[in-house]
Amino acid sequence: MLIHKAPVGFFLFRRDGGAEWVETAKVSPPNGKNNDQYGFCIAMSGNTVVVGARRTDQNSIMKDTGAAFVYTIKDGFPVLVTKLTASDAEASDEFGQSVAF
Repeated sequence: MLIHKAPVGFFLFRRDGGAEWVETAKVSPPNGKNNDQYGFCIAMSGNTVVVGARRTDQNSIMKDTGAAFVYTIKDGFPVLVTKLTASDAEASDEFGQSVAF
């Protein structure tokens, strides 16, 4: 599997059995918001993908607290497992600025 970051979201590719890569999925922000910077950073390990969205708002007052979305790859397609947020989130924390395994 291969991941390619897009302006909003990411693309998932797999090998076609030869040297070619074939797109299997385009993943957009689960909340539909383009200004959350969903996909600002992405990490993949095995069949698990973590996508940072550092500008996600917790509510109308808590702006840019950030979030990270965890996916598992099943049959070549990403399935959202959970959304991670900081338990002590504050405005402008930008949780999800960086993700890694």
